[in-house]
Amino acid sequence: MDAEQHQRKPFLSSMDRPVSDKTEKPRGAKDQFQMWTPIILHPLVLIAFAILFAIFLAVTEVLYQYSNKHQGLSTSDQKYHYLWTYAPTAVFLIVAGFWGQVEYRSKQLAPWHSMNQRARPASQSLLLDYITPWNVISMFRSMKNKHWAVGLSVLGSLLITLLTVFSTGLFMLDSVRLQKIPTTLKASAQFSSGGYDSKMVDGVPALSVAGAGRFNLSYPTGTTDKYAFSPFNASNTDLGTNTVITGKVDLFSAQLECEQGKLVNWTTYDITADGTGGPGFIQPSSDLTLSSPSCSTNPFQASLFAIPSQNSTSADVFFENCTGNGQTGSRIIFVSARLWTAGPKYAISDMYPVFCKPTYTISKGLVSLFASNQSVARLLPLANETSRSNAIPGIGSSEIIASLNSSLVGAEKPVSLFPTGNTSISHLGTLYRLANMSSPFDAESLFEPSSFQNISIGAYQSIVAQIARQHFMTPADSQFTGTYSATKQRLMVRELSVRAMEAILAALILVVAVMLVCRPVRSTPRDPGPLSGLAAILSRSSHLTDRLDGTPNKKNMKARLTGGLYVGEVINQNGEKAFRIEAKYQGNNDSQPADTDVTISWWHSISRWWQIVSILLPILIIAGLEAAYQESHRHDGLGNITSDGYIQYVWVYIPALVMLLVRIFTNGIHSSSMILQPYLELKRGAATASSIMENHLSKITLYSFCCALFKKQFVLAASALSVIIAPILTIAVSGLYSTQDATVPRPVSIMASDSFNQHGGPAYGDETGSPLIGSLIVARNMSYPAWTHGELITPILREDTLTDLDGDIPYQPSNKTSDDSALLDLTIPALRVNANCTALPREKISLKQFPAGGSSKWELQMHLGPDCRAYSGTTMTVQSDNPNATQTVFGQFTDYIAFFGDCPPMAVLYGTLTPNNSTSASTDSPANRLQIQSMTVDESTMKPFPGFTVPGFTSSMPNITNSAGNNAFDSFFSIMMSNQATLNTSDIVNPDAMPSVINATQHLYRVLVAQYLNVDARTAPTASIPYNGTLSDPTRVRLVQSEISTRILEGCLAAMTICSLIAVFGTRTRKILPINPCSIAGATTLLAGSDILKSDIFPPGSEWYNDKEMTRRGILNGLIFGLGWWDRKRYGIDIGKPAETLCDG
Repeated sequence: MDAEQHQRKPFLSSMDRPVSDKTEKPRGAKDQFQMWTPIILHPLVLIAFAILFAIFLAVTEVLYQYSNKHQGLSTSDQKYHYLWTYAPTAVFLIVAGFWGQVEYRSKQLAPWHSMNQRARPASQSLLLDYITPWNVISMFRSMKNKHWAVGLSVLGSLLITLLTVFSTGLFMLDSVRLQKIPTTLKASAQFSSGGYDSKMVDGVPALSVAGAGRFNLSYPTGTTDKYAFSPFNASNTDLGTNTVITGKVDLFSAQLECEQGKLVNWTTYDITADGTGGPGFIQPSSDLTLSSPSCSTNPFQASLFAIPSQNSTSADVFFENCTGNGQTGSRIIFVSARLWTAGPKYAISDMYPVFCKPTYTISKGLVSLFASNQSVARLLPLANETSRSNAIPGIGSSEIIASLNSSLVGAEKPVSLFPTGNTSISHLGTLYRLANMSSPFDAESLFEPSSFQNISIGAYQSIVAQIARQHFMTPADSQFTGTYSATKQRLMVRELSVRAMEAILAALILVVAVMLVCRPVRSTPRDPGPLSGLAAILSRSSHLTDRLDGTPNKKNMKARLTGGLYVGEVINQNGEKAFRIEAKYQGNNDSQPADTDVTISWWHSISRWWQIVSILLPILIIAGLEAAYQESHRHDGLGNITSDGYIQYVWVYIPALVMLLVRIFTNGIHSSSMILQPYLELKRGAATASSIMENHLSKITLYSFCCALFKKQFVLAASALSVIIAPILTIAVSGLYSTQDATVPRPVSIMASDSFNQHGGPAYGDETGSPLIGSLIVARNMSYPAWTHGELITPILREDTLTDLDGDIPYQPSNKTSDDSALLDLTIPALRVNANCTALPREKISLKQFPAGGSSKWELQMHLGPDCRAYSGTTMTVQSDNPNATQTVFGQFTDYIAFFGDCPPMAVLYGTLTPNNSTSASTDSPANRLQIQSMTVDESTMKPFPGFTVPGFTSSMPNITNSAGNNAFDSFFSIMMSNQATLNTSDIVNPDAMPSVINATQHLYRVLVAQYLNVDARTAPTASIPYNGTLSDPTRVRLVQSEISTRILEGCLAAMTICSLIAVFGTRTRKILPINPCSIAGATTLLAGSDILKSDIFPPGSEWYNDKEMTRRGILNGLIFGLGWWDRKRYGIDIGKPAETLCDG
């Protein structure tokens, strides 16, 4: 190849290329010679940064103070945690993107600014490079060189990065107990006599008091031991199960106006006068006449002494009218007495009657309820509120007396069977039995005036409160304002993050303030970043370019510049201002030293190990993330932790720091690609002016990515995309780990403290109170006692034997301070009765008597077959309030059939009865046979316990009223139809509905008998049998890895890895540049000696033009450029196409 072929040639001839008009004045000529200031370093922009940081600081502190004052920012949910963890991080990442331009411009202009101040050696000016080293290294170098703007800008970037890391832990979701938060409450009842009917008052109010006093069952909704109040609930159904709601409502309080009475007269009872049973079976009575200052009674019969064979003590309550002159009204008379026996007679030695007039008040009070079950957490009467006496129209003392009497009578049967536990007291009436259940007392307490009144009044208030709730209130639907207290998941602001962020933001404000003073601006006539801008500036610096022309390597470049002082200055040249870099040498000795080594060396923009780590690190993190997620998914978390203290920041900040490390390596790959991009275009040859006017380092990454795609620079676009994705890592990792209350299953075993007696208990004479417990459950819908549920009873499990099978040690909860309870799931035996019911044909039922002569009774006879020789219990009496009705619907249950032979122990008779002018009755009767079974979760394991005995309980059933109009139901049927709502009238009148009747009957019977079995059918275990199960412990706080964050991170890391692979293997880095082009001298060596620097290319004044102005004036238009060897002598950039050379190889 001859020499002519290697000469550089322009794309167009000089005659064809447009020539700029050297005399044309640029637009804005007044500002033509202003030294250049990047927009990002403009004072207003930096002030905007300072204001923004101040706003962030203020907002952070306000959020923290608000969080402290209000126990969190707001109530949130774990599913929304991505919003409040990602948002702060995203904001700071955007700020970091713009501050990155502050850092770049400070690094870029620092050498120019250094020369602009005074003449500097090459090491402080032309050779200075803050762009390619790691920014931490650049920061320390700049501080050493007193280039404060660079150090401050890098420090700002590091602070913003640190700010981003701390922002990932700014918010956390924590369980907080909120107090007295305003809310809307809704009252479901109000005090009114509209629904009051004295006939409907039954034993349920008194039984409710018995359940609360003896069995620690909660009082029914809307009542306490002294008050009845308007029940209410929260209209907000999302308050949670641990919520306590508080409202100011009406309180009903029963009161008594009492005075001491006396015994006026009494008539003795002759014990021997009553025949056959002997003294032990006689309940003697006496005609008593009592009086008080305001009330005297007529003689009334009082049965006070059960067994008068010895000295006895008793207490009871009576309801009598005042009959003295001018006396009106009724009184409640509480009486305690002692009996002395003398032969066949007995004498009352002491009697303490108290006459009381009932009254009540309605007043306001603060009531706090548990929202989950409406039980009372606290009740506080308000002393400053006005009390209204007898404030319910139609409800006065007579209604209270009548209702109290009816309830005591209705509860007498189940209560009387419950033992008092005190042998010194021979007889207690129902009211005092209830009082003894709540707070046992001795005989002497009945004769101490204050104690006796307290016992009497306490029981009275409790029962009347229940009566008021059930019968002195009507449904309502009114709203009022109240408060609630609840444990909520609240968005909390972490103090450590706040203080760290505030310190960082304050430091950033200081950084910006100092940068306003030391900005490296007005140092160049234009942006020197693009090759076109640098060439325009160097076109007036011929001395420098001549000195660096043909520099083969970095060593020679430094040698050529050694000994000189360099300054950037504005001079007048031919009447116009021009900018140049001037060199000054000691003694004016500017001779160029000879090159000691002419071998060209090649510069690598990034090391091989950096590229390897950039690719392998994301892959390793993906593998670690997936392994950790699978572990978290399998075990409901990675481990048990505490959400208190500073340990929580470990899983918040360390993952963020790891992702920050990935970003550092990714940014290195992209920075290398941006630096090389214009030179790669030139290396390919035939590059247009736009190639040397391009500088991706000066662009926001997103804009750089779009430009790269538009220009089909796909390798650069890939590296830019990885940098765009990188901030998502920091955002997503902020939600990667969270603490959650987890119910972790653990294998455990537990022992039972008892077993089941396969023969049951006593068939008669039960004195354990089990019938009362069953009555409370079915009549008042009270909760089931421990170790019973519905129809079933289970063995009593000993909590102290609970053993963790994994460690074979006694189980310990993970968090002993937690109020949550662990859930034990295991299979244990259970008992349940089963009633095999068969229908008795209609013809086996006969009507023995129907209402006549004013009678309201029917008598029905059941004929149970030839094998059944029953001598009692087969005749049932049906009584209606309206015997003349065209049809009476009835239902009766009996479990007291005395028999020999094959008879059912129980019977249910129900149907319809016609009036007394007919002798027919339409009835159905399923007969029952008792069979006990042991049940587990696996019903296939059922087995019968033959011979199991259960006492009859109808004699102890409370008086439950549901007879009105043409209906006549006993207590058993009333419970099914009113309390349990398992039957309705249509089931009774429809013969085809017998399966429904049988099912309802069997369910009620099973529930009642289950309470008997719970008390009477337990025995000591025959062997120590451990029951294995699974314990779900909700007290554990687990570190849980989020699936969403994991997938986002894995996807982003995978995408970044692919982008890095494209950038690494798609970019040619070998034999592209001999010297780092990021210093002024390094870029100048590529342009020195080039035709680009000639005045016909850049006419005078061109160094003041930006690229847009150059394009408008036609400068560089029509030229092509290349990077390579020119005339086998110089490697650099020039106009035309470089010569083909073997030197590249």
